[in-house]
Amino acid sequence: MLNTFFSSTFTVENLTHIPDKSSETVKEPLANIEFSQEDVMKLLQKLNTSKSPGPDKMHPRVLKECASPLALPLFILFRQSLGEGAVPEAWKDGHITVTPLFKKGTTARLATTVR
Repeated sequence: MLNTFFSSTFTVENLTHIPDKSSETVKEPLANIEFSQEDVMKLLQKLNTSKSPGPDKMHPRVLKECASPLALPLFILFRQSLGEGAVPEAWKDGHITVTPLFKKGTTARLATTVR
């Protein structure tokens, strides 16, 4: 049932021509964006500690409580990234995992028990 629904709502993409963006050079770096070390620290201090960690597995509470020592290295990293017009390769990795959450009962009824 779900397979039929999802297959009817999505289209099949043509994968024969995928543009290669890795060889493109930056035409105009984003160096004109102004922010300071203090701006980075203020943003770190505003993080919601009730939220879950992101893909980097770093909990917002750690970032918030370490805002002062982290502000300068993050400022340097962000400034360099904007100046070069590139982001570190590790920032491009998406580590997404899907974990089924079972409702009450046995997992044998998978199709009807997954949320």
